[in-house]
Amino acid sequence: MMVALLVAENSVRPILSRVIRGLLKWTNVQTVVLAVPARQLKDFAYLKSPTTEVIPENEIIPGYSLDYFADRLGDRRARAGWYLQQFAKIGFSRIAADNQYVIWDADTVALRPIVFFEGGKLQITMSKEYHQPYFAALEKLINQRRVLRFSAISQYMPVDASCTRKMLEKIEQIHCKPWIDAVLSVLPLQGDSEFSEYETLANYMASEYPDRTQFVRKRWFRYGTDICGHINLPTNSELEKIFRRYSYVSFERHHHSRTKHAIANAMLKVGNILLSRHLIRDERDATASTCQHSDQLR
Repeated sequence: MMVALLVAENSVRPILSRVIRGLLKWTNVQTVVLAVPARQLKDFAYLKSPTTEVIPENEIIPGYSLDYFADRLGDRRARAGWYLQQFAKIGFSRIAADNQYVIWDADTVALRPIVFFEGGKLQITMSKEYHQPYFAALEKLINQRRVLRFSAISQYMPVDASCTRKMLEKIEQIHCKPWIDAVLSVLPLQGDSEFSEYETLANYMASEYPDRTQFVRKRWFRYGTDICGHINLPTNSELEKIFRRYSYVSFERHHHSRTKHAIANAMLKVGNILLSRHLIRDERDATASTCQHSDQLR
């Protein structure tokens, strides 16, 4: 049974019904597990169904709390929740009932068919992000340099639980402490974002299990909030029409302005035209072990 893990809190509640419907319609996910702060369990109870479970975050990473991360992060304590959701996504590998699951950002709606596993391989979507502190943490954690010339930060990632558990065991062996504390111990705390679960997992899998990993291109739109807002979203079918040339859309909750709204609308209009005329390359596979995609760096 394919499970999708979403780590959520109250700010994403307005869009979660769209997110869940999209996953169940366009992927082979059969069960959505929502991990939420224990104090917010009642707020998410309305989403429980035969296909949706709601659990407290500390069920995934027992012994750790938002306050614990805030204390460890010092001046960066405002980022405690951001780190907690990453640890929960990775830590789920130790309690998952099946070996395969997918971590899916709770602000992202699927619009077209998406395959997570094919031919025994994880289908990981490439993106164009680049943030050097993520790879500094990777090297300190498992003595491994970046092996991919593109990013894997693309709103979701299929996970091989057994491989991920081996990565966590490796971290614990190297640092002689629980893996979460090991991650926290290597952060210089000079910036707000110094660890990425996506970049860490993707580079580890590409290095250690290239035969189980395949990288693919997907067309997705990041600025959904600038097009539709965040509170009263259109229905799933309406979203599929608005973003008709994309596989999924994200509704990130960042600062928005009239200028960003105008730019996002222009990007969507141009993107839909170009994609409809096939002027953008089709989705294609790339091997996990090569470094031939330097054009993805920025």
